[in-house]
Amino acid sequence: MIPCKGLVDLPEGTYYIFELIGLRVRTHDGRDLGVVRDVLRTGGTPLLAVARNPGAGVAGAGEDLLLPIARSICRQIDTEAGSITVDPPEGLLEVQES
Repeated sequence: MIPCKGLVDLPEGTYYIFELIGLRVRTHDGRDLGVVRDVLRTGGTPLLAVARNPGAGVAGAGEDLLLPIARSICRQIDTEAGSITVDPPEGLLEVQES
């Protein structure tokens, strides 16, 4: 562990994993998907593991939703506001809801 002031400044558009944990994830049209629980390294594009809120009316609540951390999907990451705005390709959310 090191103090935050000892961290290297990252290039614009890149984040430390700890900065993403706990951010609320919403679609560009305002649909609340849940909160980032973890970032999974897959050997390819990392995945956001989004904990869906039980009882929030989201299909698959209680199971993680996996979203690639790609610029084409994660349109805006705002650590100050505590949110990530996503624009998933058609079918990505539906395939994980079944």
